[in-house]
Amino acid sequence: MDITVKYFGIIADVTSKKEETFTLSDAVNSIQSLQFHLEQLYPEIKNTTYSLAINQKLTNQNETLQDQDEIALLPPFSGG
Repeated sequence: MDITVKYFGIIADVTSKKEETFTLSDAVNSIQSLQFHLEQLYPEIKNTTYSLAINQKLTNQNETLQDQDEIALLPPFSGG
């Protein structure tokens, strides 16, 4: 399964990337397992507060990933 992960704000700083594509094994099939995978690659993410979105919709950790999904890691933001 291929997915695209986009990083914003402080998370882009931690990863030194704005976006990357992953080919995931069958074991990485949920947001929760993807988070674990990303935390192994970028341990500093564990210390960062962020929300997750799949295909531009906020999601929870139980959501199942599908081929070609776009995942965004969104840091806290404020508006005015």
